[in-house]
Amino acid sequence: MKRWREHTPFTRPGRFAAELIAHGPSIGAAVETVQGLLIHGGALELYGLTESIETSRETLTVEARLEDLDIRLISPVLDSRPAAARLIGTCRDFALLLCAIMRSQAVPARVRCGFASYFGEAPWEDHWICEVWMRDRWRRVDAQLDSVHRDWFGITFDCGDLPQDIYLTADEAWRGARLPRPWWI
Repeated sequence: MKRWREHTPFTRPGRFAAELIAHGPSIGAAVETVQGLLIHGGALELYGLTESIETSRETLTVEARLEDLDIRLISPVLDSRPAAARLIGTCRDFALLLCAIMRSQAVPARVRCGFASYFGEAPWEDHWICEVWMRDRWRRVDAQLDSVHRDWFGITFDCGDLPQDIYLTADEAWRGARLPRPWWI
């Protein structure tokens, strides 16, 4: 588990380490923090925003994302912002920031890429989540799914502990695709 507690170059918070450490180990609070800092670029219209605001799909480190928030000087770096003041990101950014917060608490966490079945448009859409070790197992957490997303997609499951049959990690999909008839078809 030591490997999943230590920061990587992408999760390392740099000069923001003290803020992440002070955050506390609650998954729910960490998810709320992430949701108050980021907004998904593909869901702007759900918040009444347009594509004209600054968007980026560039892969940035957690430190670089927090630096972007800090330069805006709206409030302390981890304080929630109105939707129009959040950083535009992708599902990967939500997962990466949650992973960094949990690792700053020495809680094992890892970012996983795979496929989600709960977005409605495609049966399995590529998506990134964070897995957090709690007690005796990895919990799959989708930090992107705030109340706006949950209402839009009609999501009623616990986004802090995804049911096993609605998200496939890339390795699960690969192994399953090699079967004569994958279970999800």
